[in-house]
Amino acid sequence: MLPNGNIVLEHDVFNVATTNWIPVNALRGQGEACWVKLPDDSILTVDGGATTASRFIPAQNQWVNDATCPVALYGYGFEEGGAHLLPNGKIFFVGGTVNTAIYTPSGSASPGSWVAGPTMIFGTNALGAVDAPSAMLVNGNILIAIGPTNGFQRANLVLRIRLHHQRLHPGERPHRPHLQQRAFRLHFSKSARRQHPLRRRPG
Repeated sequence: MLPNGNIVLEHDVFNVATTNWIPVNALRGQGEACWVKLPDDSILTVDGGATTASRFIPAQNQWVNDATCPVALYGYGFEEGGAHLLPNGKIFFVGGTVNTAIYTPSGSASPGSWVAGPTMIFGTNALGAVDAPSAMLVNGNILIAIGPTNGFQRANLVLRIRLHHQRLHPGERPHRPHLQQRAFRLHFSKSARRQHPLRRRPG
């Protein structure tokens, strides 16, 4: 929803005052994509099945090309994980692959910038969020249900990521964030579910 109450869709904007549909330039397939509203009220998405990104600029009433994501987020079935606006204004994207990515808004209509986030690889376990949920906790940590990336399978791990971001000063380049990452293996049975920590190799 835009500040004026209008509703943005993939190909149109619905004007709530006139109840008319206003055509806008179309996005590339958004069936499995995530949209995130930025602090400046623009809307960011990674184009379906691609690494290119688009952003809806309310003042222009159109989608514009943004910076390209440095890693592939769409995996099996062209599925992507969730995306979250962090307390510091950055955006954290979770992949249906082993990848994550972090976007820093420009604060204007100009493109923002991306860095690769932590990968979801634990020893020989290469995992991702294939059509799986995630949530941001009240402390800013991200909780993600993850599992194998080669099909639609139930999640067998819950991953908690704590991202340590420093605010950038004008002219400073974004950098890959320091992180703390911990996963818990889920056991599904008739008895109560148990959680066991799964350690991530350093590096």
